[in-house]
Amino acid sequence: MTQPDPQPGSPATPVPAHFEREIEAIDVDELDKENLGWTKTYVAGLRDRLATEQAAASPDFVMISYLKKEIATYQELLDRTGG
Repeated sequence: MTQPDPQPGSPATPVPAHFEREIEAIDVDELDKENLGWTKTYVAGLRDRLATEQAAASPDFVMISYLKKEIATYQELLDRTGG
């Protein structure tokens, strides 16, 4: 069975609960300028990839779950370190 193509402005494809994972804290207290820049760029790239994956005709729910976890993990790091 295929899923219908998401319409522009429609909510993102939901991820089944069994694919969801917990956030893992990164054990770092602060980021230097170079690592802060890398982390921000990495999170932006992950967000783009997530949007692409969610808009796919056949979304990969495992990849979507992974991307969400990575975004949440690195965003928590940025929030905690003042990035």
